[in-house]
Amino acid sequence: MRRTKRIGAAAWSVCIAGVLTMSTQGAIHHVKAGARAGDGTAERPFGAIALAAEALQPGDTCVLHAGVYRETIIPTRSGTAGSPITFRTADGETPVVAGTDPTQGWRKVGDGLYATEIDLDLGPENQVFLDGNMVFEARWPNAGRPAPAGLLEFRTATMKKGTTRTRIVDHQLPALDYTGATVWVSSHKRWYSWTGKVTGHGKGYLDIEDNTDAKGNHICKPKGVYYVFGARPLLDAAGEWFYDREKQTLLLRTPDGKTPDGRVEVKRRRLAFDLRGRSHIELRGLAIHGATIVTDAASASCVIDGCRLSYIHHSSKAEKRYGSQGGSGLVLRGKGHQLRNSEVAYSSGNGVLATGEGFRIINNYIHDANGIGAYCAPLSLSGGAGGHVISHNTITRAGRSCLGTSGFYDTIFQHNDVGWAGYLTHDLGLTYGNGVEGGNSEIRYNWFHDNVCDHICFGVYFDHGCKNLIIHHNVVWNVRDAALYNNQYANYILYYHNTAVGSKRSYRSTWAAAQDKDLYGCYLANNVGDEQTQVNGRDLVMQSNVWSCKDLGEDRLPAPGSKAAETAISIPGVTRDTPGRVPDCGAYEGGVVDWQAGHDFANPPPVVDESRCSAPHRNLLRNTAFMQGRLTSWETSGNEVRVVHDGHNQWETKRETMMGGWSLRFGKAPAELSQRVTGLQPDTAYELMGMVRAPKGSRVVLGMRHADGTEHRSPPAATTAPKWARQKLRFTTGAADSNIVVFVACTDGSAPVHIDDLGLQMKTAP
Repeated sequence: MRRTKRIGAAAWSVCIAGVLTMSTQGAIHHVKAGARAGDGTAERPFGAIALAAEALQPGDTCVLHAGVYRETIIPTRSGTAGSPITFRTADGETPVVAGTDPTQGWRKVGDGLYATEIDLDLGPENQVFLDGNMVFEARWPNAGRPAPAGLLEFRTATMKKGTTRTRIVDHQLPALDYTGATVWVSSHKRWYSWTGKVTGHGKGYLDIEDNTDAKGNHICKPKGVYYVFGARPLLDAAGEWFYDREKQTLLLRTPDGKTPDGRVEVKRRRLAFDLRGRSHIELRGLAIHGATIVTDAASASCVIDGCRLSYIHHSSKAEKRYGSQGGSGLVLRGKGHQLRNSEVAYSSGNGVLATGEGFRIINNYIHDANGIGAYCAPLSLSGGAGGHVISHNTITRAGRSCLGTSGFYDTIFQHNDVGWAGYLTHDLGLTYGNGVEGGNSEIRYNWFHDNVCDHICFGVYFDHGCKNLIIHHNVVWNVRDAALYNNQYANYILYYHNTAVGSKRSYRSTWAAAQDKDLYGCYLANNVGDEQTQVNGRDLVMQSNVWSCKDLGEDRLPAPGSKAAETAISIPGVTRDTPGRVPDCGAYEGGVVDWQAGHDFANPPPVVDESRCSAPHRNLLRNTAFMQGRLTSWETSGNEVRVVHDGHNQWETKRETMMGGWSLRFGKAPAELSQRVTGLQPDTAYELMGMVRAPKGSRVVLGMRHADGTEHRSPPAATTAPKWARQKLRFTTGAADSNIVVFVACTDGSAPVHIDDLGLQMKTAP
């Protein structure tokens, strides 16, 4: 049984009460939906939030009283650091900001079928609600389950023999007129789903647009699945609608056959709050339905606390291949935003899209997202500078992965309950990222469980070219193929103290695309799993792990006397040592479940740990792949030193970048790139590494510089351009070498040299 966590009314009330016990320092403006013209006082409230938004000054508060507010609110001005502008719910009341409008004028035109004249202008984003829940556009096969469960769990048809890239063959296809219809397709490798218009039809077939990728990874093939929607003859099931654009007529079949009058609303507005270009705006205790909240790169320090957002985004269109609906969801861009104690639910794309710097996403329930089956997620991290803390959330029910990690830099992801991924796609994990530069991001103290996809399913999954990640004290269960998985190449991925139960392999890393099979700088230590590992790649270090451990109980704890108990090594900064006791392998210590994960609205975490671990084998360099074109943490000197961008492709080895898509370019010699490193251990071996693309006639070396200016340099890098080669320099620190400079220098040559994926790692045992 696939369980879905729901919020109890009591817990939600506690959450709302908790976020509303706050003082204000400015004026209070009251709003009552539909009130006659007032001045914002409690006795004469404004009739619309927008009127208050025009009047609000830094430090002011807008109090929303019960009612439905059908508007998009754009604050006229920002608050300030000490005096935010606040929109909050009145104590004990439940206002709703809605992106929907009611309909009227319904007439009966058939058995259970009703019609009304209306202009719906959102195209593929048109959305219809009956009694508060979304109903489906007319389709075949019928969805089979009503929303919200039917957003992810719906019926499909299967493509048969004779199917081609532009023709679906299915002899079970009803003989109907499919003019104007669209197909939803999940086929072949099924990494993502897509849509295309029906261009022709006949007995047992549909001719369609091909909107898949050029390589054909997702083309229509026998055994692919699909449904067809958006044609009038498909309107045959209760809870379906069809919109005739020419006649501007909406038709609806009600489940109970009763009139839709007073029961049906349609989406009119995408946004409830538009905070683009605004800072220090706080939204507290609000309910939002059929719309979302957006910020932009100019926004900063906005707070969303104790809010409940439902049906935040909808589109039936997915024609951008890997990028379909990628900008959707509750959108956090900019710096320093907080999302706390809130529910974000029901989206065809993302639930929350976080792309910026320094966000705090804490104690939220984020669920039922990516109903289109794209590369979206309930929580999607992309771009930006990272530095986020994501803690104590429940992130669940996804068409693909629950967590997208393409922008996972310098981030703490902890105490999260992540489960029920893979309803609509294949080849995925509960987490997924490709070419990730983690910046020593930590994934710690999380539960990862129940990947339900039918083919190639993992738990924590980092695809090709990922690096600089510390994954410790996590429990993974009910994931068929591998609990912990990364493709290659991979650099500096550290797995410590994880527990894996119920997978074919506890850890697996066997495959690379065009890149080398290489796990340079990767470590597995103190992990426990009930199955073996499978590794095919060089340079992985494994130490003090317990595999094929068959005495892990339902609570994923080893039984007394297990070989996983008191057999771990102590890893400074990671292992939770107890005086007089040898530590355990796995995620829990001392034979008890000693930490929890997931949201709790009734008891929000009083303190969130933002400290970083000091795992000894972490990459000691910062910004090692120059992501987003930044040179942060680096010093440059000499000629033509700049960051370049050349795509992101695991199938090519001759580009100007490695897997992250960015690299450092020396135009001609002499030129140098350097970074100061502190906190090194004395008398300890370290290895400096960099990927170099050097043409003939160039001379490139890696080096380290002591405080007194003396240097150690590597031999010149091999001149392998257009291919890449690894260059290394091993050195041992002296008694006074806690503070050094490492560098890459181009000493000779006039042709461009490219540098990428740098690293500095301790090379002694933990």
